[in-house]
Amino acid sequence: MNLVRTMQGRFESVEEFSHSVSQGGWLTNFQQLDCGRGSAEFVIAMSDATVLQHVIFDRSVRQVVRPLSGHHNFGILSSPSSVANMGNRPLKLAAINCLHEEDGFEAVGKPGFTAYTLSFKKSRVAELAHNLGYANPDDDRDIWGSEMLPAPEQLVAIRAKMQQISDFASSGGLTPEQLPGLQDLLELDLPALVLHSFTQANITKRIPLRNRARALKRALDYIDAHPREALTVETLCIESASSLSTLERAFRERYAVSPKRFMLLQRLHHVRRALLQQTESRKIFEIANEYGFWHMSKFAMDYKKIFGQLPSQTLNSIRFVSNRSYVA
Repeated sequence: MNLVRTMQGRFESVEEFSHSVSQGGWLTNFQQLDCGRGSAEFVIAMSDATVLQHVIFDRSVRQVVRPLSGHHNFGILSSPSSVANMGNRPLKLAAINCLHEEDGFEAVGKPGFTAYTLSFKKSRVAELAHNLGYANPDDDRDIWGSEMLPAPEQLVAIRAKMQQISDFASSGGLTPEQLPGLQDLLELDLPALVLHSFTQANITKRIPLRNRARALKRALDYIDAHPREALTVETLCIESASSLSTLERAFRERYAVSPKRFMLLQRLHHVRRALLQQTESRKIFEIANEYGFWHMSKFAMDYKKIFGQLPSQTLNSIRFVSNRSYVA
């Protein structure tokens, strides 16, 4: 018995989006970088061997992601209007990004970013590659974390299959007659197309981190390790062994904000996530205090400027999630 599952969701916050999309098996932390009320949407279709996700953001979003374990994972932009950087390189519309299972990735998407992610179970890929006479991606460890440039017609065919699956998943309910077709798309047609694209693709290996990127990584690691502290830029310079000018340039290149602004955004996002996910009745000021906000009027003003609503309004955010399972 094979289970096919579809999900779709629409949210007013990327924090709640991040929590819901993790049901597809990916570990995610999404953070809005620009000001204003926004929305995020996803469509997921999954079977025993494949997970396809289609995501859409209308704000600038930082995406910190650990892909699905035990799978080969790929990322593909779905629209020419999608603009994003992954680490220290821009994402290309003509590329398939081979995502590193252990290292994960960080990407920063501009407003209107939309993309697909694909996860194929490794055992299924090995079996399919053997049956079709293709190389097994596991045989070339160097491709992970790199980008693959397939023949244009191959990428067109892959996008068409992904869109077909996404349309199935968001159709509002599948009939018994449609289920075998969706399962074949997920477990046969789509992975076979991706495997075939490896045969003619050019692989661009990962670019080594430069000094500024290494300084940025050290700074981010320190920020992530101290989520409840109102850190100073001076402390960040010391802990990352970097000058102020180096950090300023690194943060503005990657996120288009200063280190000070980035750290404020981080703490505001932690508060927003706590408000959305709290399971016990806690006062807003208690959660704000927990993340280093002590002046409530200033906190509320900063919060509304970023998210377009007051903290009290976040508790009543509108959201939509549809979750369906089918036996194929």
